[in-house]
Amino acid sequence: MHGHVAFIPEVLPIAPPPIAGELISSWLLRVALANGLTLAQLVQGIEARFPEVLLRRAFVDDQLSPSARYALAKFLRVTEKNVKALELGQQFPILPSEWILRSIDWDFGSPDRFVEGRARYAFCPLCVQEMSRRTQTVWIRSEWAFVFQTHCNRHCTPLVESCAVCFVEDPLLPITSLPASTGWLALASCWKCGSSLLFCDPENSASSMVVEIIGLESAILTTVAGNSPNPRWAGRLCAKAFTEKLRILMQHLTATTDGRVPLFVRIADADPRLRHYLFGRQRPGMRIERLSWYWRFLLMIVLLRQLDSREETGAFYDLSTILSTN
Repeated sequence: MHGHVAFIPEVLPIAPPPIAGELISSWLLRVALANGLTLAQLVQGIEARFPEVLLRRAFVDDQLSPSARYALAKFLRVTEKNVKALELGQQFPILPSEWILRSIDWDFGSPDRFVEGRARYAFCPLCVQEMSRRTQTVWIRSEWAFVFQTHCNRHCTPLVESCAVCFVEDPLLPITSLPASTGWLALASCWKCGSSLLFCDPENSASSMVVEIIGLESAILTTVAGNSPNPRWAGRLCAKAFTEKLRILMQHLTATTDGRVPLFVRIADADPRLRHYLFGRQRPGMRIERLSWYWRFLLMIVLLRQLDSREETGAFYDLSTILSTN
């Protein structure tokens, strides 16, 4: 933790309320900034006021302990029910824990951001534009923190995971505007270099493959929320069974082989229609929740093909045949 909080009040003087569908960490970032603190300092202050709580060892976006939930509610002046409602396990009760994005080990960014204790995300600039314009508040939506979410299903645009100027990951600065008299408005900017994160150059129309991927991602999002899955993808499977099927398949596709290259990369390399997507440095042996946006997008392409293959033939691609040609 960087910095030291000299005085800790019983409750925070400025406590913007959480927003439905927001990550807990996004809410805490907005609260910290409104009080002139870093997130690390806010966590330090909560731990000092409530010694029984060890937030630095917690993953704040999901499965908080009852004592941590009580501390957040008390210090930030909301009900424990409000805090619990933001937990990913409450919003998405069937979501496997490994589908929540985590920080990439080799680059934590700023320790003041408490990156290691919260979910990673990729965001839609067009959604952020709308947030800022309508509410003068910028926040991180829960679904942006999921492995399978690579595109905005509303704007059909790729999600962005880094600043286009300084390339830092985790760039978004969640913020709640103070009253107009302060002159402080919510501008979506990079916390590190201050560059605007609102720029987006959407294509006139998404390709048929992207449309299919968005459809699959939307179906998965609906399913992990506990709702009936789309029969187009799930057939007659219930939400739990469909999620488990996808979990096993994703786990298989991201498993490394003797060559230390994940299966989905080898499948793409063996398919002339997908090989052109392969570029840049591969990161062998990476866990699914730590994959970058690019590799997750490629994974979704392969997953889409696998599901289509099962629908058409009753079985997945013969992986041994595919890999033997690589």
